Amino acid sequence: MSLAWLLLTASLVSSPASAVSGWPVDAWGMPVLLADQVYDCPREGGDGRVLMSWENTGARMKRGSCAGDLATGSWKGWYENGTKHWKVDFVTGRMDGKWKAWWDNGQKQAKGSFEAGSKDGLFKHWYQNGKHRAKGHYDDDKEDGCWTEWHENGKRASKGAYADGTKVGRWFLWDEEGHRRKEVYGGEASGGRCWWPLI
Repeated sequence: MSLAWLLLTASLVSSPASAVSGWPVDAWGMPVLLADQVYDCPREGGDGRVLMSWENTGARMKRGSCAGDLATGSWKGWYENGTKHWKVDFVTGRMDGKWKAWWDNGQKQAKGSFEAGSKDGLFKHWYQNGKHRAKGHYDDDKEDGCWTEWHENGKRASKGAYADGTKVGRWFLWDEEGHRRKEVYGGEASGGRCWWPLI
């Protein structure tokens, strides 16, 4: 992937209060990825350490290493205001390891892990005010198993299960005042039903 693509995409995916760190993330704090994406080194002669700076301020924008013209090892990105934006590991150009993202006010935004470029394992998401937003598992880039979401005011929003990225079984949904309703979908979660106390 070229630096020009990164910067172009970054301009299309906006952050609430400041420019993104040369790597676009969505509103959930997840990196905006293309299918089967392999990340080339963002500079010519791509071996060794890379440090890129914001054009207007000269402050660091992202830092990492390249080998064989591919991103490798630990990479970090910063907002233009100097706050950490994201951190991830690469193996031969693919995300592989822990992903962490922060809002531009320093609050956690997302945390999870990748395996060979795909979301895999437990992910957690937070609102900019620090309250939980969502928690659940991915398997090979698709939601799988039990998931919980919250409203920005901290109250529950939904609980239910996914199978291969599709809602299955019984889901409970709450509005911001706490009124509950139920939805039922076909199919069954791979790990069985999700059980939660309903208090």
